[in-house]
Parts: sequence; structure tokens; C-alpha cells
Amino acid sequence: MRKIRLASTLLAILVVLSPSLGKSSARGQLDPMLTPSQGVTETSVSAKATYVELVSQVSGSTRAVIVEGDYAYIGVGPRLVILDIADPETPSPVGQTGVHPGWVVDLALAGSNVYAVYQSQGLQIYDASNPSSPIDAGFYDTPGSAAGVAVAGDYAYVADGSEGLLIIDIHEPTSLIETGSCDTPGDATGVTVVGDYAYVADGSEGLRIINIHEPSSPIEVSFFDTPGYAADVTVVGDYAYVADGSEGVRIIDISNPASPDGASTWKLVGRSAREVVVIGSQAYVAYEWGGLWILDVANPASPSHFGSADTAGLAYGVAVAGTYVYVAAEYGNGLRVFNASDPAHPTEVGYYDAAGFPSDVVVQATYAYFGTGSNVSTLAVVDVADPANPEWAVSPHGSMGLMLGTAIGVTATTAYLSGSSYTGYYLRIFDISVPMEPALVGEYDTPNWVNDLAIIGDYAYAAVGDSGVRILSLALPTAPSEVGFYDTLGSAEGVAVAGDYAYVADGSEGLRIIDVHEPTLPTESGFYDTPGYAADVTVVDNYAYVADAGGLCIIDIHEPTSPIEVGYYDTPGYAYDVVVVGDYAYVADGGGGLRIIDIHNPTSPIEIGFSVIPEMAVGVAVEGDYAYVADFYRGLFILDISGDWPFALHLPLIMR
Repeated sequence: MRKIRLASTLLAILVVLSPSLGKSSARGQLDPMLTPSQGVTETSVSAKATYVELVSQVSGSTRAVIVEGDYAYIGVGPRLVILDIADPETPSPVGQTGVHPGWVVDLALAGSNVYAVYQSQGLQIYDASNPSSPIDAGFYDTPGSAAGVAVAGDYAYVADGSEGLLIIDIHEPTSLIETGSCDTPGDATGVTVVGDYAYVADGSEGLRIINIHEPSSPIEVSFFDTPGYAADVTVVGDYAYVADGSEGVRIIDISNPASPDGASTWKLVGRSAREVVVIGSQAYVAYEWGGLWILDVANPASPSHFGSADTAGLAYGVAVAGTYVYVAAEYGNGLRVFNASDPAHPTEVGYYDAAGFPSDVVVQATYAYFGTGSNVSTLAVVDVADPANPEWAVSPHGSMGLMLGTAIGVTATTAYLSGSSYTGYYLRIFDISVPMEPALVGEYDTPNWVNDLAIIGDYAYAAVGDSGVRILSLALPTAPSEVGFYDTLGSAEGVAVAGDYAYVADGSEGLRIIDVHEPTLPTESGFYDTPGYAADVTVVDNYAYVADAGGLCIIDIHEPTSPIEVGYYDTPGYAYDVVVVGDYAYVADGGGGLRIIDIHNPTSPIEIGFSVIPEMAVGVAVEGDYAYVADFYRGLFILDISGDWPFALHLPLIMR
């Protein structure tokens, strides 16, 4: 069992009397934890706002990796995690940072400092001289969407999306200063520095070459218009190697930086090159959906394929140390380790699975169950008996083909996890009578994505996208069988069952009410055309609460044939999921985080609290005093929702 040690420290309380909470667009050194997610500029705080505190966090997507000595440094959602790779085949975590807004998209290392860029946030510096306890050393809030970083001397060079190249003086990490910038025409996504030049991968605008001899006045001296989307660049000798998206790897002669010349291209059809590293005569390329590819570039004018290995996910980052190649694979695959002593046949020999891309979560007793984008043989199970110190009950790992988990249903002894692979769609069935030892006991093919599951007695009601609602008999839990279905007009996204009716959040077709008193012959009884896109639904008493894209729609269903909207609350994000406990609705609101809405009077819902981290909330469960929120890129967050605090809004805090 891997133990994730988490503890929260109260750093700041923001008392809000203004309705505006926009992210500062000014360049400067701001406290990143006082910066809400971009796009969340409206809120409603009642006279008694709920106190929402970030308690802990686990898992997250992995896009970046760097390696030096006995350590690998990887991004895991909103954290930097440091792994001991003295034995590359068994990487083990030794330290991690606190939780920050955004998620780590690139890393650089200089001395004992690690430089991380967080998507939409900026540059964060960590002092990792003690790998078991990395500490925050400095932060710079960049104005664009930071995507790449390189360090040379006293300067960090940040590829800052639409803002181009930023040059930041880092000689004093606690007082970072922007010294210069060059606004490239595209979206700067990657950067490397050699001598007096910065080479910038500029998206659709190809490779830009910038003279940085005078850091306060960088000047573009030339460019090379690559045909794809330049995502990353590395320079070795007289050549720049550009990961050019769907156009593969473009090798460019830069012996004269003022006049670059195209040398050659190597392309993998149907795949997108994300990052490239060149060691000696070999180029190591991370391909989206294509895994690791090794090229022979001894003759840059004529590269050829050496070997490849599948990471079963979106390979985004790559690092090389000796004969080992380390690949950051975003869809929950974490860090994959390959032995490439024979470059024609690289072989996976180790992994660190970050269990990223959670999309749904269920809490039962003292365990949280969630599906991920992992290449896993089992579902993710976290012991949350102590919510401040969650522990992996099951460390996700293994290889059974790519699985993108979309929904989960749990009974006392069985978990049903939906997903897809290269071969189709299905439910995987796990015996969880011993939560720490879940066993895969069955698999059931489905006609499409299962977006939601409601399990009532001996039946499972599955919202199956364009295939409507499928009713499965669970008389034999390990071998479900379909007994009935109703093909709704829209895309079945969410389902709840109460009494003789199934309530379906049917996308653009709103709420559909299906009579299921006879499961083999379901029929529609009524519907309500919600104003947005119905993504999820929960039913309590005589009301259906619909997560309706732009907000929470409350519908009176006491007469199922004639449902009537009685209340609506316009949330600032995109409402993906909703649960109701007592007088409160908890809405996973996408970029709006978690919203807590008082519904004791359904005709007049009032927001009483929120948390803007997680920043892409797509799933929520509530158990006792805690909300468990799934965030695609940043993992599973546990929030304390127990207290009240007059007139106060509490932003999430760094986890130490």
C-alpha cells in the first residue's frame, strides 16, 4: 500500500463583499492560491456562506517528466511528485509538493530547483534539495497560458501561449521579475535555449528563433513555418527537432540561426507528436495515442524508425537516462518506464500509476471508488477513513488495454465500472467484498458509452448516450443481462430512479421520465425541455434536480406526466453532476468548481458556498461532512463542508 500523506495549512481567508472574482491578468508575483480559475467571474454569496476547506487530494494526470540521478520529477495533476528511480523498474514516491491551481504541463531542473509551469497559472519554483520534502521557493503569474519552460543561467524562459516568450529573472526565486518578452504570432507551447538563442515551438506558426543575448530586449531573427502544430522543440548541434503534432517530427538545420532550412520529416500517420528528446543518434518521441517511438537520426536528412512501444494513452512527455526511457502518459497512466537497451524493441519494465482522469466517484463506508483513464486492471479505491490522510487501498496498475472510465455504480459487494477500449464499450465488474482486494469477476459489453448508472435492487439502469436507457438484471451480479430499453430522443447522460420511474438527463432533450414499473417494457410518461443541456439528475421527494449545463434546474415531478420547473440557479461554470443531501444540492460545475446551493425552498435556490478548486469538477459525492469531487486533470479532491462562516468565501488552500 502506498500512503499519501496530506495535511492542510490555513494560508488565507478571503472575505468577499464584491461579486467579482476574476483572475488577475496583470503580470506579477501573486499568491497562486488567491487566484480563482479563469472564467469564473460571478458568484452569489448569501448572508451565511458555507465554509469550504480543501482537506486532501489524490491522483491526477501526468504530462511532464524530467530525470536526473536517482530521481524522476513528474507532474501529477496539481502537484510535483518526486520518485526514487535508483531501481528504474520500481519507481517509488519519496516526496510531493502541495496542491496548486492548474496542473503541471512542463518541467525544468537547474541545480536543486525544479521549475514547473502550471496550465493557465504560471511559473512555480520548488527547492528540491531535500527530495522527500520539496518546498515552494517562488511563483510568477504569467499573463498567458504557460505551456513550456527552459532554464539557462539566471533566467527562466516560459512559452506562455498567446503571450509568446517571457524571460524571467530567477536569481532570487522569492522575488521573480520579468525582464523581457517577445510576442510570437502563434501559441508558444515549448522552448529550448542554446547560447544566445531561444527556440520556440509556436503552434500553428512553426519554429520561431529569438535572439536573447540581451534578455531585456529579445528579438525574433527568423522562423521556419512547419506544416503541423509545433508543440515542442529540442536542439542538438546544428539541428532543431520539432514535435510538429500530426505532421510528426520536423528536423531543421539551424547552423545559421538567421536562415533555418528544412532538413527532413518523419511522420506517424494518425498520431500527434507531443515531445521529442535527442540523445546521440537517437530521437525519442512521445506520441499522442502512439506511445513511445525511437528514431535513428544519425543522418538528420534521412531519419528512420528504430522501434516503438505502446503506452496505451496520451504520451505527452519523455525523458532519457542511460538505457531507460521515462514517458509521461496523460490518461491516468502516470509514468511508464522502458528499457531501450535494444532501441528496436523497447520494453516496459516499470511504472508509477497516477490514477488520473477521474470522471465519477462513489463513496461507500470508508472507501472512495472512482474510474480513471488509467491503463489499469482494477478500479481506483482510496481508504478515506481519515479524509485528511487518504490512503490507496488499491494502487492502480497493470495492463488490460486502454480503459477510459466514465461512470461507476457500487453495491455492498460489487462495483460496476463503465469504460471503453480499442475493442468497444463495456462494464467491468469487480467483487469488492474486501475493498482492499477488488477482483475483476466479469465484463459486460454495452452498445455505447455508459455515462451514468443507477442501481436499484436487482436492476441497473444505464444511461448509454445515443443508445438511451438500458435496464439490466443483476440477479446474477457478475453476469448482467439486458431485460429492457428505452431509446430516448437525445443523449442519455444521467439517470436516477425513484419508485416506478426512471428520470433521464437526456442532453439537448432535457428531462425524460420513463415508467419502469415493468422493466421489460419501459415507456415514456412525461418530459420537461430544460433550457440547457441536461447532464445529470438526482431525485428527492417530489423534485428532480437537473445539472443543466449552465446551472441547476429544479423540476416538480409529483405528477410525472406533467413535470413543471419551479426553480433555477445559474452557476458560473458548466454543471456536470449533482447530488442532494438534506437541504443542499452539491453541483460539480466544471470550471466553476463545486457549488453548494440551499434548496430548502426549491422555488428560490440560493448559493451558500463554493470552492473553485478543483478547477474542472465533473463528478461529486457527499458523505458526512465531506464532499468528494472528481476533476479530469487534477484528480480526486476531498473538501470539508461542515461549517458556516458569515459573509465569508474560503478559497481552497495549498496542501502541505
